[in-house]
Amino acid sequence: MRKFTNEQKEELAREVKLGDVEIAYFRRVQAVFWHTQERSLCETAKLSGFSVNTILRLSRNYQNGGLCSLRSKYVGSNNRKLTYATEAMYLEKIMRETKGSSFVRASELLVLFERISGEKYNINAFRYLLRRHGWRKVLPRPKHPEAADEETCDAAKKLTLWSRG
Repeated sequence: MRKFTNEQKEELAREVKLGDVEIAYFRRVQAVFWHTQERSLCETAKLSGFSVNTILRLSRNYQNGGLCSLRSKYVGSNNRKLTYATEAMYLEKIMRETKGSSFVRASELLVLFERISGEKYNINAFRYLLRRHGWRKVLPRPKHPEAADEETCDAAKKLTLWSRG
């Protein structure tokens, strides 16, 4: 890792002294500021509440992109394209369109959903959407996989002995 310049250290110190900014941004700036001081990574991690890897990542981002890289928020992979209510509204429209059909595949529902909503979805993401709204896969199997064939069943019925009590 490159060393911090004096200008970078002064910039971080000024930003920490402001203090009246968004709390998440302030915590990130403060962690990088402590990292620029003569503190160990473990001590900085304990003070800031971040992991050592997060502090190193924040410091690297600051050295490459400046304060604006600390300002941007990390967005996880759980960002949805539509709100829950909007998804429910589109699924309600799909229910009205598919009424009367007894068997519908998820891929067919996905095509309808994309046509109605205008959003592109991966089939797995769409299955998660269906599960989130209480839809479930109902697919009865035609027969038990270990069931005997009809001839064996008929033969077994004929061999049954009845006795009086």
